[in-house]
Amino acid sequence: MSTIPTMSTIPTMSTIPTMSALNAGSLKPIPVIRAWVLCSLAFGLLQSGAMAALTFVPDTGTDFASVQNLYVGTGTYALITSYTDQTAFNAAVPGYVTQTFNSFAGFYVNGVDVSVPGTAYSFSASAPGNLYADSGAMSTNGAGAGLTFTFSGTLPTAIGGSFLMTGASFNALNSPLSVYLNDNTFINIPAGGANPAGAFAGFTSNVGIVSFTVARAIVVPEPTSMFLSMFAGGIMLLRRKR
Repeated sequence: MSTIPTMSTIPTMSTIPTMSALNAGSLKPIPVIRAWVLCSLAFGLLQSGAMAALTFVPDTGTDFASVQNLYVGTGTYALITSYTDQTAFNAAVPGYVTQTFNSFAGFYVNGVDVSVPGTAYSFSASAPGNLYADSGAMSTNGAGAGLTFTFSGTLPTAIGGSFLMTGASFNALNSPLSVYLNDNTFINIPAGGANPAGAFAGFTSNVGIVSFTVARAIVVPEPTSMFLSMFAGGIMLLRRKR
C-alpha cells in the first residue's frame, strides 16, 4: 500500500504548460500541418452529413417515430448516397421491393421479425418502449424513442422509406426527424407539414446495410463554430505534445 501515489505526487496546475510556452520557435511545422489536416478532414465530414457522434433534438415527449413503407433493394454502388427524392431513388435502385405494414396492428412487446415475401431479405424492428402499429404504419410506443430496423441474412445495399412523426393518437405531426444508418450517415427531414403519407428518405451503399434508425431530428452544429472547436482541439493537442 506504501507504493500508491499520494496527492502530493500529482502534478499541480503550475506544472502544466501555459499558452506563453508556445512561442513561435516552439511550434514545429509538421505538427501544425497535421493539426490543420485533421481539422479540415473533420470539417469535410461535417459538411457531408457523417458524424462520429450524433446529437439529437431534446425529447418533447409527444413525437413517435413512424414508418409507412420500406423499399429494399440491392446493387453495386461506388459510395454511400443519400436521397430525399423518391423518383431519383427509384431510378438508382431498379427492382427494389416494397414492404408495407398493413398486416400489423396493435402492440408488439418484443418487436417484430419480418421476412419480405419473394426475397432473401429479413429484418427485425425494435424500439425502447416496444412497438405499436396502426393505419398501415409501424411506430415506436415510447415518445422520443428511436425506431430501428436491423437486417439479417442477405444485407441490402439500398433502403428507402416513407417516414413521419406521429402523435399519441397516431395523427401525423409537423415535426422534423432524422433517418440514419449504422455508420452514422444521416438525412434530416425538416418539418414540412403533417403529411399522413410521410416524407421520403433513402440511401444506396457500397457495403451491406446492417441497420437504420428513425428518430427525432439530429442537431448539426453550425459549421464555423464546429471548425473553430476542431482547430482549438488541434492547438490543445500541440500543447500535450509539448
